[in-house]
Amino acid sequence: AIVIDPPEGWGSDAQSFVFVQSEFYPQKVKGTADTFEGSLDKMERGIADVVTFNGTAYQYMTKQRAITVGKPVRLFVVNAGPSHFSAFHVVGTLFSRTLADGNPANAWMGLQTASIPPGGGAVVEFTVLQA
Repeated sequence: AIVIDPPEGWGSDAQSFVFVQSEFYPQKVKGTADTFEGSLDKMERGIADVVTFNGTAYQYMTKQRAITVGKPVRLFVVNAGPSHFSAFHVVGTLFSRTLADGNPANAWMGLQTASIPPGGGAVVEFTVLQA
């Protein structure tokens, strides 16, 4: 993902992270033991074998991102798709500001979930007040 800062900046100083959500539809290449390619059939049916953040499934279940309580958090989220909408949320939070496609002119306040289409993105901001 490439983050382009607006000329006026993002506002408050925040802990920032980038998340790229992707879907994978693999099938083994015939005649190989461990080589995979995309399955057009799975893609057409919309049945992903796995959805990942930053290329690895479930990685943040065991290696959570640490944040500082009381300091704003800014997440840059891209839905690489190719097929499904992302209902992006952080359990236990309300987003103080959500920018559809990262555009400051597209601001929503107080959302719990950001709906991100395939190929789209959002910037979400929140502050955790207690651990």
